[in-house]
Amino acid sequence: MSHPTNSQVAEQIAELGEQKSFSELGQLLLSIEEGLVYSLVESDLDEESFTGDTPGAGFSTATVYMFKGASSLIESGHTADGKKILGTIASACISQICEEVPKENKESGKRWTTVCNHLLEVLPQFGASTIIDIAFRILAELKTSGSTPSVLHGFLPILLDALGAIGTVEIVNGSTNGGSVGVHDSDDEDASGETGGGNTNITRTGGELLAYWVNSACSYRWDPHASVAVCALLREISLAENMVPRVGRRMLDQLKHVELTELPAMIYQLLLFVRYGAKRDVLSGIFSFFDSIESPQAPAETDVEAHKRWRELGDIEGTIMLNFSYSVKQDFELGEALIAYVRERTDGTCGGTVSTFSFACLLALARIHRFEDDVTKLLRTTIMKGIHDSMSLEATVWAQPYLPPPTHSAQQLLSAVVSRAAYGWDQVTQTLVQLSLNIIDSSVGLQRRNVFSAGACAEARRICANALRSAFSAHEFVRAEVLEQILNRVMFLAEGHTHFIELLRDLVADDPDLVRPYASKLVDMFDSISALTPTSVEQLLRAAAPLFLEDASLRASLTLVLRKILFAHSFDDRRTALSGLSVLANRLSAALDAFQQQIQSRPDSVNGRTTRRIDELLSALLELIGLLRRCLTQQPEVRVMAYEKIAQLLDTRHICRNNVILDALYEIFRIEFSKYYCSDRNFDSPINVLMCVNPSTHKVVMPIASFLQCFAKLTLARSSFAETRSGSLGFLDAWTDICERFSKVNIEDFELDPTGDYTLSNPIGLRNYNTALLVIGCLDTSLEYALLYGVRSLNSGSTSGARCALDNPALAIEIFSKFNRFSDILYNRCVKDDKKRVIGSITDLTTMSLPALVQILRQILPEYNGRNIGNVDSRMALWSANNKLIWHLLDATLSRIQRRRLIGFSAGVQGSLPPVPDVSTVLEVGYIVYAGALVYYASARPDEEVELPLYLRSKGNRGRSVLQLCSDILGACITDLATRGIVDLLSATLMRPSPALFTATSAPEDACADMALLVGRLRNSVTVLLAQPSAPMKDVVSILATIQLLTTRLAEIATGNTVDSHREEAVECLKQCAEWTVTLVDKELRGDVGYMKAVITLLTECQPFTQYVSVRQRAWSMPPPAVGPSSDGREMAPINHVVVGASLAARILYKEGDETADEIEEQEPDLEIYNQRTVPKIVVAATLWLRAELQQINWTVGQLKRCVQVEISKQDVSEAEDLERSICAERRICLRLMALSHIMMRLLKTRWQKMTNDAVVRTFQEVHKTFGLLTRTKTACKDLPITESYIDVLSLICSELNTHVYNMLIEKYGNNSSVGRADDAKDGETGKTTSKGKGKGKGKETLTAGVKNKSQQIMKDSTLVSSLIFQIETTEKHVGNLGKKFNTSLAHYLKRSTARDFRIRESDIPAPPKFGHSRSSYEDSSIGETNGDPVDEEDEQVAEDVELNDYESPETQVMDLVDLDARMDEDEQNEDEDEDEDDESERQSSKRARRY
Repeated sequence: MSHPTNSQVAEQIAELGEQKSFSELGQLLLSIEEGLVYSLVESDLDEESFTGDTPGAGFSTATVYMFKGASSLIESGHTADGKKILGTIASACISQICEEVPKENKESGKRWTTVCNHLLEVLPQFGASTIIDIAFRILAELKTSGSTPSVLHGFLPILLDALGAIGTVEIVNGSTNGGSVGVHDSDDEDASGETGGGNTNITRTGGELLAYWVNSACSYRWDPHASVAVCALLREISLAENMVPRVGRRMLDQLKHVELTELPAMIYQLLLFVRYGAKRDVLSGIFSFFDSIESPQAPAETDVEAHKRWRELGDIEGTIMLNFSYSVKQDFELGEALIAYVRERTDGTCGGTVSTFSFACLLALARIHRFEDDVTKLLRTTIMKGIHDSMSLEATVWAQPYLPPPTHSAQQLLSAVVSRAAYGWDQVTQTLVQLSLNIIDSSVGLQRRNVFSAGACAEARRICANALRSAFSAHEFVRAEVLEQILNRVMFLAEGHTHFIELLRDLVADDPDLVRPYASKLVDMFDSISALTPTSVEQLLRAAAPLFLEDASLRASLTLVLRKILFAHSFDDRRTALSGLSVLANRLSAALDAFQQQIQSRPDSVNGRTTRRIDELLSALLELIGLLRRCLTQQPEVRVMAYEKIAQLLDTRHICRNNVILDALYEIFRIEFSKYYCSDRNFDSPINVLMCVNPSTHKVVMPIASFLQCFAKLTLARSSFAETRSGSLGFLDAWTDICERFSKVNIEDFELDPTGDYTLSNPIGLRNYNTALLVIGCLDTSLEYALLYGVRSLNSGSTSGARCALDNPALAIEIFSKFNRFSDILYNRCVKDDKKRVIGSITDLTTMSLPALVQILRQILPEYNGRNIGNVDSRMALWSANNKLIWHLLDATLSRIQRRRLIGFSAGVQGSLPPVPDVSTVLEVGYIVYAGALVYYASARPDEEVELPLYLRSKGNRGRSVLQLCSDILGACITDLATRGIVDLLSATLMRPSPALFTATSAPEDACADMALLVGRLRNSVTVLLAQPSAPMKDVVSILATIQLLTTRLAEIATGNTVDSHREEAVECLKQCAEWTVTLVDKELRGDVGYMKAVITLLTECQPFTQYVSVRQRAWSMPPPAVGPSSDGREMAPINHVVVGASLAARILYKEGDETADEIEEQEPDLEIYNQRTVPKIVVAATLWLRAELQQINWTVGQLKRCVQVEISKQDVSEAEDLERSICAERRICLRLMALSHIMMRLLKTRWQKMTNDAVVRTFQEVHKTFGLLTRTKTACKDLPITESYIDVLSLICSELNTHVYNMLIEKYGNNSSVGRADDAKDGETGKTTSKGKGKGKGKETLTAGVKNKSQQIMKDSTLVSSLIFQIETTEKHVGNLGKKFNTSLAHYLKRSTARDFRIRESDIPAPPKFGHSRSSYEDSSIGETNGDPVDEEDEQVAEDVELNDYESPETQVMDLVDLDARMDEDEQNEDEDEDEDDESERQSSKRARRY
């Protein structure tokens, strides 16, 4: 029988396929062999067999008909035959697709798409064998080519889902044919459980087959170009939970093989894939991959290829961030997973930190409103904590070699985002701006609440400000937002608004042209400028000065606003307007002076534009002067402010050189001066002071002192111009007359009595006070004028013996003596109702400005050249020899640097704060006091006599010497410049002065060496002073305080992000300072409280740097250094020496122990320096030092867990090694804690006074906190064993120290404590005396107050004791948990004593209460019975989380309430015995009141 050919069969199929019913076609397919069907499909799908102009127009006709015929067989009931034929057709289609699609062209794409669509239509009719054969045929193609046909991407996921849904099947091994697997489906009608030919049957489920398929696909190599398609395929499969991690890891591994351009699509597929789970693992893999391929810094532009790849990577990462944001919007759990992942890493549990790319992804996540607050808080905490930990690591010198270095820098994170904003990261730049502003704003509050250190907050502000400045300079799209946010925070007076003003100043200074297009925002802000404080207005206008100097419209808008609020009803608004006007006038005058100086130096540069510019500035300045003139007609409070602002303007050089402005001001003051000046010498006073006080209200109506100060400065300024000198000679003579006559006045000339009433509570006292205040102001102004006149005459080269009486230097001394006498009267006589002085210091009465004081001190404090005393002019010698005058001028200078508030011009008017001094003025003040006083001792030798000027030989007024004042001024200058961040500039100016340094705004690079040299010279001055027979200890203490300020800055350099050479110089200086301080403790310790505290403070600042290890020597790859138990002992030896001395002295002072004083003095030769006054201060200082050291240990313990995780991450997984570095770190912590505990033992063994003992108890509580934290950390880190060092610390603290503290608690805080008895006796004596001396009623009040005070003291003691016991029990609980973890009993190291529970002695139990008495004693007894009850587990957990401090602690069950009640009853009984005159009823009522 002949078989039909393919063409014949194809014709029959085509003929039958045209019929409406496909039943005949199905019968035809049943009659055809399986191989022929397969061949028909292959030939039908062969591209060469198709014809037609349109591709795909006539092909696949037979295949489509065969699909329909097979489907009709299934529908007609021939399910097995239909599925078999359908499987043969589908297998042929899949085989043809796998062979042809890789070679397909664009024109044949529709053909294969049509085939796949038909496959999708008949897929539900496939049998199990067909599904398995097709799936594994495609898997074989993936194994061979590394990819799957693209046309199957929509079909394959559905096929694999069907594969996983099939039931149990039997797979026949060995019957594969053409890549298919022989299968007996249990659901088929002809399924059989037997096979022949020696084949074995394997039973599998569809899920197992799908898992095998997926695992096989993950184990094959993928074509890099097809990776996205394969990932998309695997993502669309319904995977079991156990398969998700395997697929996720394979997709992450493929990231290494794809090109950069394919990364966004790959990452997007991964982000879609995580809906099945494994979010943390996938996120970790993504961020780890980008950490490995990105460079921390941008490559140099000269490296073209590297820079091009870096830019391309930035664009790709930007696209990925967009995909990430879109994915999070579809799945919020992904965003929460990212936050949890970053929080876990930043908490140190994984030994890592946030990377640059993960930081950028978080910024992108913050753009979604749902996550904005959480992400901002997380990033803010991460940055602040990173900075804090980095600085703490540098400060904790002893732990540096054992802890891992920080792996990222906050500055690098922010700068990376800014630098890549132009290359794809622009979407996160705005979020970065908001984050930086938020950190600057919140850092002030974090610093105030002691969440982070002040240094960390300042560094965070600096880093964020630099990031904002870089973003503002580089990217135009953020400029408007940056300025708007800054101005909003300034306007609403945010907590850190001053820092935002500084940021605005830096932005304007960097490039004013970038800010000028947004000047309209400044104009809008000016409308609400009245809401700001005067200081904020001054700072704001100084920051924006370059803008309104160039922009006339902006200047006009600001002037209009100031004009409006200048006449506002509110006094504060007018004060704000005056501040703004003074700043504007100052800046305009400076700009005008710069133009004039340019014209004088380069006349040929003058052109029409320059002339117009000068005229414009001059016109604006005269307008401002006119506004100031209108202020002089308002209330006295406004006028005095106007006079102060004008006086500040006259202190500037550019105003004094402007003849036009001086003439304008002269016309304002000339007429007013004539009203109050009395030229008739028949009157003793040259100024009619009585006209300035209202005779009815006794209030000041004319602030004559402020007026005269302005007019004096104006007269001196105009006298320097030749063309105006003749016109002002009359006023020069008038001022001469004023000074001469004021030098001879008496207080009676002003109707005042030296012994009269100057209190403010009655009209006469008010009148006397205001009059005296005005007279003192006039004397102060006259003194300032006389001194400035002499200084300027000396500078101008005029000879002595001139026509003016002011040329006589004795005149200024006479005026000063009058000022002193009048000030002393007012200082002593003006008191409040509670007998407290109204005036804090005589210096508060002077109104001399800091520039004037600088001019005077520059002449009368001669500069020492190292060999001879500085030369002083003969006219200045008299002033230099007057110690009181020098002291007054120096004290006034100190108050101006510290900005102490002045006395108001009238009673009830608050004085103003001095203006913020310029940097150049502060530098000059520091140089004057150093070169004029301190250098005499700094350059001397201890074994030679120092030649000193007169003002340094005698002791100053009120116990303060000139040297001490000079040292205090230098310290104030250091503090002021430290707040500006340029304290290094002062040391460079002092060591190598030059005009350029006095006008500089930043320190030179080698300023650290100058600071080290300055510290060395100040140390030498202390050594010289101590070598004197009677060393001036106050001077020494002041210089030590100045040294401590400098060492604080050196410590910041040593622990900050600075150049290595500067860090080494700072560390070397600190080491030398520590060695020198140790010699002070060992050899030069004196019995002065201030000196001892200063030495201890300086020692604690410098001593840790003796163990400093350079950055190169503490690399993580190097083995940790070995440290012995004696290393910390050597470092703490000076402190231990002081504590031992104080302890031995206490045994004599408080009569503790059996040794005699002579025996104790043999142990401590320097025992005479310890006395009743110094011992408590020394012990308190030692406890403060112990607390500071314990805080460092607490931080180090917190880093121990991170150290463990980092070391584990760097180990080989296959090798189980010991954590050598982590164990060494823990041992180092234990050794440090052991050394501190030994000092603590010395403190606990000694019985101190009550307040001192409280400080010791609180410190011991901190010791237990630290040890409890260490124990809890060891419990959490399962890889840290129990070491011998830990056992030693455990035994010392929980056994020996606890024993001492229990005994001390019974002795000092128990019922029979000597402290309680002494307090009782003292209070009893006080009550008795009071009762007898002041009557019965007053005595009752005193006794009631005494009982109340003792009750408060008892409650305070009980709180202190209960907090300590609670902390001890908490530590013991952690020790027990640690022992359970390692199955080791540690209980025998814990000292448990009945003394801790305050066991009730039978002898101390009071008698039972009588019938009819209160039941409080029974209630108290019932409360006491609960002391032994166990504490609930929930209460223990809550108590563990409570942060204990000195005054707030949870109530615990260990308080001995019965003991406290008995003690209170005993106090009441003693007091009742002293009240013999009271009757029985009064005694009972008072007793009930006191009991309550």
